[in-house]
Amino acid sequence: MFNPMSLMLAGAAFRLIGFAGVALASTGFSYPLIALPLLLIGLGGGLSNPMAISVMLSATDKAYSGIASGVATATGQLGASIGVAIFGAFLADAHRIADGTRIAATLSIASTALIILIVWNLRRQRDRAA
Repeated sequence: MFNPMSLMLAGAAFRLIGFAGVALASTGFSYPLIALPLLLIGLGGGLSNPMAISVMLSATDKAYSGIASGVATATGQLGASIGVAIFGAFLADAHRIADGTRIAATLSIASTALIILIVWNLRRQRDRAA
């Protein structure tokens, strides 16, 4: 069986590559060119998000697992909503859609890189403790 933290890192890496592809594809904006990076972003999110909840629930007392799961789901939805709103704000001007896409993808690259660093550090700490 796979380690959840390894799957989280793999998913975050897929998202990072996908966001970098979106940032690069936005210079010559075309839908076919941006399809593969968007596929990688979706694949990475689908791979890492359930694992993040699994890791969080494994560190939570069973009596509070329902609350922890609800908080994880609610914060994930809130973060996604805020991300869509910010991304939409960057894309609001039809004449500057490539610039907005590049800015939004760059912010996503930075936040995904931060996630990778945090999970990598947590994994190292967990391996040392074991």
